[in-house]
Amino acid sequence: MRQSLPQGILGLCLVCAAAPSKRRNPPADAVRISAGVYCLPNPPDSERLCHYSQAVTRWLHELAVQKLELDRLTQKKQKRARRAMERSACIGQGGSLPPLRRKAGYRYDICTFQVLTFKDNSEPFKIFFPSDDQDKIAECDVLPWLMNFATNGTPGLAIDIGAGDSGSCSWPLLSEGHEVHMFEPGYSNPVERSFVELTRDLNGWQHKATLHGAVGGDPYVAQLFEKTSRIHLLKIDVDDRQSYEAVFAGVAPVLHKVDILQIEMIDEEIGRHGMTWIMDTFLSHDFLMFGLEDVDTFPGFQHDSLGRGCQDGDMPSTMHSEPVIDGEVEYEYGMNGPGKLRMFPICRCEGLVLGRGRGSKDPLACNAQFAFVRRGSAALAAVQRRYGSCEARQLFSEASQRWWQLLAHRSAESFAPSGPRASGAESDEVTHIAMVASVGFPAFGRKALAGLRSALFFASRPLRLHLVVDRLGEQDLREAIETLEPSLRAKGSFRFYRQEELQTAWREINALVPPDCLQFSGHYGDAGWLRMFPHLVIPESEAVDALIWVDAGDFVFLEDPVELARHRENFDEDDFLGVADEQVLGLPLQLFSLRRLRSHGGRWAELVTDAVHRGYAESGDSFCRLGEGMGVVFLLHHAENRWVYYQLPHHWTYMPWAVWLPSTGTGSLWASRSTLWRLPADPVWSDSVFPGLSDFTTLRVRCPSFLEELASYIRVATQTDMQELSPDEQAEQWKHFRVTRDAVIVDEFEQRLGCEERAKAVHLPVMFHQVPWVHRFLNFWAGAEVWTGGAPARELRTDAMLDMNAASAAACHALHRDTGERFALERWGKNRHR
Repeated sequence: MRQSLPQGILGLCLVCAAAPSKRRNPPADAVRISAGVYCLPNPPDSERLCHYSQAVTRWLHELAVQKLELDRLTQKKQKRARRAMERSACIGQGGSLPPLRRKAGYRYDICTFQVLTFKDNSEPFKIFFPSDDQDKIAECDVLPWLMNFATNGTPGLAIDIGAGDSGSCSWPLLSEGHEVHMFEPGYSNPVERSFVELTRDLNGWQHKATLHGAVGGDPYVAQLFEKTSRIHLLKIDVDDRQSYEAVFAGVAPVLHKVDILQIEMIDEEIGRHGMTWIMDTFLSHDFLMFGLEDVDTFPGFQHDSLGRGCQDGDMPSTMHSEPVIDGEVEYEYGMNGPGKLRMFPICRCEGLVLGRGRGSKDPLACNAQFAFVRRGSAALAAVQRRYGSCEARQLFSEASQRWWQLLAHRSAESFAPSGPRASGAESDEVTHIAMVASVGFPAFGRKALAGLRSALFFASRPLRLHLVVDRLGEQDLREAIETLEPSLRAKGSFRFYRQEELQTAWREINALVPPDCLQFSGHYGDAGWLRMFPHLVIPESEAVDALIWVDAGDFVFLEDPVELARHRENFDEDDFLGVADEQVLGLPLQLFSLRRLRSHGGRWAELVTDAVHRGYAESGDSFCRLGEGMGVVFLLHHAENRWVYYQLPHHWTYMPWAVWLPSTGTGSLWASRSTLWRLPADPVWSDSVFPGLSDFTTLRVRCPSFLEELASYIRVATQTDMQELSPDEQAEQWKHFRVTRDAVIVDEFEQRLGCEERAKAVHLPVMFHQVPWVHRFLNFWAGAEVWTGGAPARELRTDAMLDMNAASAAACHALHRDTGERFALERWGKNRHR
C-alpha cells in the first residue's frame, strides 16, 4: 500500500521530479527521411540559385548516408531513406535549388542543405551537408576577428589550410572582403572542388578565393607566395601529428611573412607532447603564443568551440544557449558563435608552460584554439595593448614579489609576540567577544583563528571569547587555539558553546523564523540566527553588559577591541546595540548591551519577530538567502526602529571594495562580482598587492587617483556596448570609476571614510574570498595557509535540517518506486562538454 507523504516532503518531491523530456515537433514543411531525421527546405531568401550537377548530387548523397548514419539501418530502411531524400528538397535530384542564407553574425549565402535530427536524449540537432553541423561552424568566426589585429580593418590576405569539404571557415573571411587561399586535400577531386566553388561563385568571390589541394613538404606554397610580402593570417586545422608535420614543412619558407597564425590543437588528437612540439616550433620561428576564449557570450560558461572545462575548478563549457539546446529556439546557421572573444598570453619559461585564461587553469589541456603572433609586428603591438604580454607579466610578477617581501618584512617587525600592549597592563576589566566560530563542515576552526588572533594581538585588556561550535568545530578550534603564541593565549580565556545545547535560544528562533527559511541556505547556515539573541546564548553568570559579536574568519581587528567596546558608554538609554549602519555595514559587527536585552527581552523579541515576518512577507525566499543577515537589515532599516541602535564609526567595518582588476582598471569589486570568480590566476592577478596594505597589521583606505578614475571611465565608455546592457548592468559598469569624492571614499555601501584613513577592523565578505591578496592577509592572521583559491564550499546547516533532507530524499525515492514516475534533473545534469 502506498503511504501518504507529509505535505512538506511532497513539495520537495515535486521539485525533484523534472518535467518529461522535450521533443520538439519538426516544422510543418519538414520531410521525414528516417526515424528522427528530417529535411528542412531552405527558405527562398535569395534570388540566386545553386546549380548542382549530377556528379555533385551523387557525391552529396553518398556523404549524406555517412553523415546521417543511414548506413547503420537495415537494407530495407536504408533504401526507404534514400528514396525519401531523393524526393526531398535536401539534395533531391539536384539541379537548381535555393541556397541557405546566413543571417546570424556574418552575412552570405551558402550552397548547402539543412537536416534536423533528434539525438538519443531528444535534443534537436542540425546538420548541414556535406559535413558541417551546428557545433562545427562557430570556431570559424574567430578568423575575421583575428584578421582585424593584422589589417586594422582593411582587406588582407589569408591562407586557410584545412578549409574542409564545404569551405565553411573561409566564407566569413571572404564576406569581410579579404582574399583567401583555401587548401584541402579533397579539392584535388573535381567533384568536391566544384561543390565548394558553388558557394564561392554564388557570392561573387571568384577573384578573392583560390582553391588548392593538400599542403605537403614540397615547395608549392613557397613558390605560390614568393612575390607576396605579407600574409596577414595563416590558419591550420588538421587532425594528426603526421599531417601537422607535412603542413609545417610546406609553410616553413613563408612563416616570416605571416602576422598571425591560428591553429587548432586538441589533446585527444595529438596529445600533450604533440601540442608542446607545435608550440615550440612556432616559438622558434619568432612567434608569441596566445590562447583564445569567450567567457561572456554565455555567462557562467566558456564557449565550447574554443575550450572546455577539463579540470577541477574550471568553468564549464557550452556551445549553445539554453533555448537552442532545449529546442525552444530553432538553431539558424551561424547562430551562437563566440561573439565576445579575448586572448591571453601563454608563456614558455624554463621548460614550463605558464598562462591561464578565465575559463580553465591549463590552456594546453583544455583549450582548442590558439593564436601565434609574430614578434615585432603591428599585429602583436595591437594584441599586447589589449591583452598584455609575457614580458609585462614577468616584470609585474618580479615587482610584486619584491613588494610582498617588503610587506612580509614590515609585518614581522610589527608583529611583536605579545602584541602592541602587554596583557592586562591597564586594567583587570575584561572585554567580551562572541562569534559562531565553527558550525558545519568542513570545520572552520583554523580560519576562525584569524579574528581571534587579531583581537588578542591588539587587545590592551584581557579578552573573554565566547565561541559557538558543534562537535567537530570544537575539536578543530581547540587544536587551532593551541597553536597561538603563548603570550597571546595568555591574554584571553575561551568559553565554548555547543550550538545544539542552546535550547532556550533555539526555541525563540524556531518560534519566529519560518522553518523553510531556517533550512534555506547551506552557505550562511542556521546558527547565525543565534546572534539575534545573544542574551540567550551568553549566561547571566558571565556578568557582561557590552558584548562584541563578529563574523568568524573574515573579520579581522586592526585596533584594540577595548576601544570598540567603550562605545557602549555612548549608548542612549533605549539603545539595544551599536552597528556601523542599518544595512550591509551592520552585518559583520554588532556591539550589544546584554543588560538592556535581558531587561527588555520581550520588547526585543517583538522587534525581531516583526522584522522577520515583514521581511519574509515582502521578499519571500530572497529574505532567507543571507541567513540572519536580512533579519538584521529589516530590523534596523525601518524608520520606526531608528531608536534601537547607536551608530558606530565606519572604520570598524571597512570593506576595501575599490581595487585594481585585470582588464578592468581600478574600481568596485562589488561591481565586478559577475566576473570576479573567473579572473585569470596569472601574476597580474595572483601577485597583485592591495595598495592600502602597509603591512598585515596596518590597512589604510585606498582611494584611486584621478588618472585611475579617468582610465576606468574611458574603459567603460569605449570598451563596453552599453546599449546591450540592462539598466542595472549599466549602473554596475559606471560604479567602476565613481569611487571617491572630496577625499572621501564613495561606494554603493556609503562607507564614510577618508582617503588614507587607517582602518580599525576590516571585513572581507564572500567575494573577497576569491581574491589572492586577501588569502595572504587572512593566512597571516590565521597563522597557517588555510585560505586558497580552490577552497571547498561549506555546509553550515544544522544536522536536524540535513536529517530532514535525507528523509525527504528517501520519501521521494519511495514515491518514485511506487508510481513508476521518472526523476530527471535533465536540465542540470546535461553534458555540456564536447
